[in-house]
Amino acid sequence: MGKLAARAALEETKARGVHTPIVFAVVSDPVGGGLVASYESSGNHVTGVTPRNEAIAGKRISLLRELIPNARRILLLWNDPQTTGIEEVRRAAALADLELIERHVENEQEIDNFLGSFVPERTDVLLRAPDPLSARRVQEMADWAARHRIPLVGTNAGDVVRGALMSYGADYYRIGEQAAYIVDRILTGAAPSSIPIESAEKFELVVNRRTVGLLDITIPEGAFSQIDRFVE
Repeated sequence: MGKLAARAALEETKARGVHTPIVFAVVSDPVGGGLVASYESSGNHVTGVTPRNEAIAGKRISLLRELIPNARRILLLWNDPQTTGIEEVRRAAALADLELIERHVENEQEIDNFLGSFVPERTDVLLRAPDPLSARRVQEMADWAARHRIPLVGTNAGDVVRGALMSYGADYYRIGEQAAYIVDRILTGAAPSSIPIESAEKFELVVNRRTVGLLDITIPEGAFSQIDRFVE
């Protein structure tokens, strides 16, 4: 359950006056997003696991720089400042000497409008924001990047399967296991508010070998040790 679904579930239970336990699995910055009071105790009937996308935004850009050393600009369409970690993105881009072209988008149509009108340069990289709007446009972003022969950098392995060159983020399979363990604790009597919010236990750098070939990218020898796995 992501941020929008978790918020909808919380609002529905409040409206009904019930305290049905809610366990989320892929909500970044649940405190900043107002779902829970703190990581130690939610203060309500919500708990779960966070991929901490806002906290690893800088690491994602650092890895982007290592694997794509000829990159000069980052293109970023973002909706949610908390989950995107926009301030960290700006800081990390500046440190990596990368120009950041960012657009705040309110809906999916604005993403489509950008992709339909913007003409990228060959040294551009499209960075997928870790928010629900961009999640619903991953395939369109991957197709657009492929047509313009520029890399798409995603937030998880699912983006790479859809054609992104690389992603750095939480292992969602492992997050599912963590969430299942939390559910088991609740079913055996634990109150959600007594279960601290967990951070993802495993993060991975995933690269699409086929996209590397399609974009004719040469990954620097020293960067291979950073890659956790390849997909085709």
